[in-house]
Amino acid sequence: GPDGDPRQCRLNRPHGIHVAPGGEIYIGDSSNHKIRKWIR
Repeated sequence: GPDGDPRQCRLNRPHGIHVAPGGEIYIGDSSNHKIRKWIR
């Protein structure tokens, strides 16, 4: 992904989670000012 190797992704103060019908997981990464999307 654009942030590099997803196995090295570090969340900083995660806040909120949403699981979409297709199985994607969205997490608000508040201190990094990003929405993270994880795919199965």
